Amino acid sequence: MKKGKNKLTVEIQANTISDILSCVSQYAAHTVGGILRKATLFTLPKVHISDAQAVTDFDSKYVHAMLKLAGLVQNGSNQKQQVQLRYVLRDADGKTVLQKSSDKIQLGVGSHKQIESLLVVKNRNNGRPRHLTSMCWKRH
Repeated sequence: MKKGKNKLTVEIQANTISDILSCVSQYAAHTVGGILRKATLFTLPKVHISDAQAVTDFDSKYVHAMLKLAGLVQNGSNQKQQVQLRYVLRDADGKTVLQKSSDKIQLGVGSHKQIESLLVVKNRNNGRPRHLTSMCWKRH
């Protein structure tokens, strides 16, 4: 997005069963052109997380866990960037029980990299649930 006038091009695809069944005319089976539902337009920072995954593996007694975290970080800027991900695990009351930062990585101009981290979660909370509340990136 730039100051002033911007042009937005949108491609509409209608391939779901509900789209096909909602044809305005049963005489000529085609969908109505345009956006018929609410649409949200948003922008991202030039350096951002574009995908995130969290996989939990418990021990045989379901007491302790291994939390495998991955985030795909994209650099849409015109400069090299040094980034890292920071993970915060909180209990049900919002108290931080574990924090970890990934290694710092270099991102070339227009590139993306997967950052993976492993968190060992020991149950010190008598079985109360914990929540991964944030995964954020930090530029250096």
